[in-house]
Amino acid sequence: MAHSALKRDDLRELVQLVDHAESGLKGAIVIHVFRSMTAAARHLWGRDLRGMRISVQGVGNVGVAVCALLTDAGARLLVSDVDTSALRKPLRGSTHRL
Repeated sequence: MAHSALKRDDLRELVQLVDHAESGLKGAIVIHVFRSMTAAARHLWGRDLRGMRISVQGVGNVGVAVCALLTDAGARLLVSDVDTSALRKPLRGSTHRL
């Protein structure tokens, strides 16, 4: 019998841990996305995100938080989402709205 990298019980436990740490995981994803975008802008164009036009597709829990960081960094956003009501919600932690 071959050994798998994760046993079924390990996988269940991992899923439970992710469920319990969902907000922490989302926060880590948001920070990673924002920092990656900032690093890419500096690498490609030698500047930060201020004044840049950035398109964001999907403004669910992660997308809306990324949008808040982008607008606070001075970026200009074009957002889209299949859920049009999501486009009217305020950006968390920011004085801006979508």
